[in-house]
Amino acid sequence: GARHPFSDWTRLGLPKHLNNLRDKYMTLEQERDFFVALGEFWCLYAEFSILTGMRWGDQFGLRREHVDVARGFVMVQQSKHGERQPHVLSDRAMGVLTTLM
Repeated sequence: GARHPFSDWTRLGLPKHLNNLRDKYMTLEQERDFFVALGEFWCLYAEFSILTGMRWGDQFGLRREHVDVARGFVMVQQSKHGERQPHVLSDRAMGVLTTLM
């Protein structure tokens, strides 16, 4: 079965605790290592999350009836704040999502 992609995230060289007051970006090498560590199964999910800014919980809560392919958006039914939240999708994000569906 698929192993959780972050079960050994420390080997990627990322900091243990993130300071949300500063921006931190991965180098291209860290990004490559990150996607390699995720493995094929998780890569599209991570790409969709990066392209949309959606939290994983919102992403995995989506159902087909929450996706409007014709208009290019998804509707998160219960966001972190407890409200419905629309996400307009780029062509690439919609392509990734349809592959995952």
